[in-house]
Amino acid sequence: MSQTSYSQNQPVAVAGLQQDCGFNDVISRVAEEAIEPGRLCIQGSSDVNEGCLKPSAAADITTVSKVRGVSVRDLAFESNASDELIYAAKDLVGCLRNGRIYVEMEDAFTPQSDVYVRYSGKAQVQTITFDADLVTSNKINMKLDGVAITEVDFVTDHATTMAAIGTELEKNNKVASTSVGGGSDRVLTVTCIADVELAITEVVVTGGASQAGAVVAETVTMILDSKRGSFRTDADSTTAAALASAAIMNSGSAGEFAELQLKNL
Repeated sequence: MSQTSYSQNQPVAVAGLQQDCGFNDVISRVAEEAIEPGRLCIQGSSDVNEGCLKPSAAADITTVSKVRGVSVRDLAFESNASDELIYAAKDLVGCLRNGRIYVEMEDAFTPQSDVYVRYSGKAQVQTITFDADLVTSNKINMKLDGVAITEVDFVTDHATTMAAIGTELEKNNKVASTSVGGGSDRVLTVTCIADVELAITEVVVTGGASQAGAVVAETVTMILDSKRGSFRTDADSTTAAALASAAIMNSGSAGEFAELQLKNL
């Protein structure tokens, strides 16, 4: 089939592509975990001089001596320029310490933006908020990822029943913990384990003299732990830290590529 259209707005680059070849300082390191192009690399755990990892603590980013540079996309390493390139453990990774490189930004950015690097993912957090107390003979049902939970019967009082709902939800292998709080203890907070998402739907109260309504809300969106080393413009609730000697040279929206100037990493 012949091409019938052509976009005038082609992507500026791909993650980890060097902006130019002049005055760049790239050193080779051995990956100690999977590392995507365009991620900040720090000193390795087993070999300080030759290994590299993605950051897992704020100090990995703010301690200058730990930073090894930003992983460079090696087009000779892959069969094409796909964004799916990931360096596996024991692969040789080029780390740019001085120069300009394109990195994908998690949020909107300008040349005035601060440069932060993610060192931790975020677990998904949801709340189930009831608009009234649960009462005698109530029965509580809901679905987790489309599968009905075991029905929870009213136990003793509202607070005890809320705790019983939490206990039932914690039987799901995606749920790390639950807690009860909020106004009149009508809010059940559900925290998932890392790197998973859970759909809580169809929360229904039946039976009893009255039936509370319920609203489910996602309060924290899940961020994969594999996003460590990626770039943004703020701390994002203490999951990213500021990177010294780095500056953004252009403007763009979330998911677009920033031209990052690095100096003396």
